[in-house]
Amino acid sequence: MPACVVCRETITQPLCPGCLERQVATWLQERDYGEALQQLRDVTEEIHVPEGATWCIKCNTHMNVCSYCYLEHVKAWLLRRSPELEYEFSQLFGFFAPVAPVAAPVLEVVHHGT
Repeated sequence: MPACVVCRETITQPLCPGCLERQVATWLQERDYGEALQQLRDVTEEIHVPEGATWCIKCNTHMNVCSYCYLEHVKAWLLRRSPELEYEFSQLFGFFAPVAPVAAPVLEVVHHGT
């Protein structure tokens, strides 16, 4: 099986960066972050290599960067640009353990006697 040119792992979920970019772009537009779409295209171009030894299962184009590496690359950009979207991005595009929003600690109240 073909390996990712970034991590050298076998590509087991062959969705190309172009198809994944369209999914991320749709999500950004739904969140009213449409102004970030050109930056997303630029981020995709940084990691996208159109030749490859495997084919995308959605659009049937050549590819050689795995979904995980592409989404990690996008996540790093998103953290710099809009860190408030990290949790939802991790939930939706889920190759990583999402970082839950920080909540106030729960304090246990102990009553002694009545």
